[in-house]
Amino acid sequence: MLVLTRPQRDIFDQVQQFVLQNPRKPSQHRTAALTMPDTFPARERKFISTLAEELHLSVTWDEYDEEDQNLVTWRLPIPIAYQDLMYDPNSPILDFYPLEFEQDLNGKKQEWEAIVKIPFIDEQRLLRAMKCE
Repeated sequence: MLVLTRPQRDIFDQVQQFVLQNPRKPSQHRTAALTMPDTFPARERKFISTLAEELHLSVTWDEYDEEDQNLVTWRLPIPIAYQDLMYDPNSPILDFYPLEFEQDLNGKKQEWEAIVKIPFIDEQRLLRAMKCE
């Protein structure tokens, strides 16, 4: 029997509600996200990582909202059918996902504060490529 601490139970309940409200349909993958303020004790990071792995969710640490509050963000994974579009060298839209890109610090001092300069995505090209998959 698994016994959860109170913070773990709170995390689990929020993630469970997120998963149940977002059935794994490709049209929802790009927008479905659950953000939580990262106010958890450090020991809960292992629990969060393990839970995300077990549920096949993507978890991102240290994102920030408009008020500069530290967040943990949970997302549904990219459907396997679309992963090749991001990683296959023969993908017709591979240039949308550069491995190296320029960053503009725009007067900021920390690298994580930089604006990432990536190419604009041609919506029609993206939609054509997705139809082929």
